[in-house]
Amino acid sequence: AKSQGYKRVLLINASKDRLDWCIQRGIVAQENMFLDSDNLPEEILAATDGEGVDAVYMCTSRPNALTALKRALRYVKPGGCIDLVGGIKDGDTLT
Repeated sequence: AKSQGYKRVLLINASKDRLDWCIQRGIVAQENMFLDSDNLPEEILAATDGEGVDAVYMCTSRPNALTALKRALRYVKPGGCIDLVGGIKDGDTLT
């Protein structure tokens, strides 16, 4: 996303070790990384001055997919985009 000219890219992961790895290699700045948690939507909204994000590129394991999607729906802007990459199986529903 950064190579395509996006001004700000936020990275979310369930593993602090993986986030630290990305920080150490200059992939993401500390202020743009978030550890996945129940408070994630509020943290993302706070980091974006309440605006939310334009797009979410979601790559997660199947057991975590619906929870992650439900959270993403809370911090993506109205009219924004969520790109699902794996994790969703036939019959999964989100109400």
